[in-house]
Amino acid sequence: GVLDMRGLTTLAQTAALIAQCKCYVGVESGPMCIAGSLQVPAIGLYGTEYVPAYSAVYPYNPNALYLQAEGSVRNIPPGAVLAALGDMEARRQQHEAGGYV
Repeated sequence: GVLDMRGLTTLAQTAALIAQCKCYVGVESGPMCIAGSLQVPAIGLYGTEYVPAYSAVYPYNPNALYLQAEGSVRNIPPGAVLAALGDMEARRQQHEAGGYV
């Protein structure tokens, strides 16, 4: 399911929640950096009005997929996010089956 905890947790509580996520989805923010630092599976949503290029995405997270739209992050279609979630689930299943991701 989806859990929206905006404004309801401390930074430490946010980190603890993110550490338990099957997949964190969010925009370029402190919590996205926490997910990257913990290498939690994540889908990062970026718009070029804020982050001009993928090379500016950090921290490095080998367990993440990044979606970037021209202009506002709102230009990322919900279907693209759902497709990325499907890709993340396929990666998880492949990893559990002993395959390489």
